[in-house]
Amino acid sequence: MRNKTFNLIPVSFLNSFHYCKHQVYLAGVLGIKPHYSVNRRIIKGTLVHRIIRKTCENMGDLIKDIRLAYTISKKEDRTVWGREVPVVGKTLYGIVDELWISPDGALVIEYKPSIRAYKGHKCQVMGYCFALMESLNVSLNSFEIRGKIVSWEYSSVLWEKRLSKTIIRKIKKTVAEIFDILNEKTPSNRVKSGLCSTCSYHYYCSYRGLE
Repeated sequence: MRNKTFNLIPVSFLNSFHYCKHQVYLAGVLGIKPHYSVNRRIIKGTLVHRIIRKTCENMGDLIKDIRLAYTISKKEDRTVWGREVPVVGKTLYGIVDELWISPDGALVIEYKPSIRAYKGHKCQVMGYCFALMESLNVSLNSFEIRGKIVSWEYSSVLWEKRLSKTIIRKIKKTVAEIFDILNEKTPSNRVKSGLCSTCSYHYYCSYRGLE
């Protein structure tokens, strides 16, 4: 991937960036896949997502195309919902765990195997909201987009926020920094916060053993 120029990145990179910037380099530039066995919560989360995906295969009235869903919502004046919904913005893309679209707003729900919402989680769910806004080409003045983080383990809402212009500016700044890492092909310094032992890239990290 070293010769690739990036102009579109997965929303999950926002989470990686706030966990440790070096994750972005390992995943985006070197193309290394995360090794989930170091984190039991991630393993459980992966299994839960597989179950949700399998369950949704036989359910009707689910969002498959967000633009079509928005059109139907406005035309029939009702709320349309779905799980494992793909969204693509101008710089970010990803798959939303759960999405509800109504004529005047949308709710993005992200399920996490956590007991609290971390900064990276918050940035990630707001990234989905931003990509959704760009994809639907809507204005926040007339269309409210909210992001919510839910703990699937405790079935509780950990955090909820409305997408705003201030948040969008922060997302754009983070995205720009991620592009710098990816396009300059320069390894970032690791964080010094004791997160290495639970990092999904721990086995492949050049900083391994230095923590």
